[in-house]
Amino acid sequence: MGNQNGIIIQSLKNKTNIVRSFVYDGIYAYHLFPLCWSSDKECIALTKQQQSKEVETGFYVSLDFISNVNLYKQYTKKCAEMGIPIRSLFIESDYDMEIWQEPLPPMRFLGYEYSPMPLDVQIISDIEWHKPFETYRQLLNEHGLFSSYEHAVEFAKVYQSVAAMGEVGDGLEDAYICRVSEVESSNMCIEEKVRKVIP
Repeated sequence: MGNQNGIIIQSLKNKTNIVRSFVYDGIYAYHLFPLCWSSDKECIALTKQQQSKEVETGFYVSLDFISNVNLYKQYTKKCAEMGIPIRSLFIESDYDMEIWQEPLPPMRFLGYEYSPMPLDVQIISDIEWHKPFETYRQLLNEHGLFSSYEHAVEFAKVYQSVAAMGEVGDGLEDAYICRVSEVESSNMCIEEKVRKVIP
């Protein structure tokens, strides 16, 4: 995992049910960034900060992660004020367009997931229905993720070859193996200087 990308925030009130045939607790298990559904002015402002960044005057790029701890604190505080139960996942991958700039939060490793960037449900959906992937479904852990990086790499290679034949993927181009960890607390301890991973 070359880069620490940042955090996605899931609404525990809104499960996606994308996967039905096996337990899945990964990136797409719940709807992401729940403040985007609110008309509250502060929610709208936080959503704009979360969704895009101005890199030059008048030029914005889309974002998939929160990579700024101050925005993360503001976002989770607003969720708490609105009574929205959330879970935060920290993502690491070789994707290099978004990089976390802060000390790492305490977190618990869940597994590895092969995912498109920008974030899209296509691959996890394909894993469920495409019969040749049954062998890899059997390798998934209790979170519906790969426990080992090696298994994730093996699956990614097979997926790419099957996608090249047009059987899956729906035209996807960029996908990365993501190390997925659950942040221990939504109110992250910014003073924490060393990554704490719970086996």
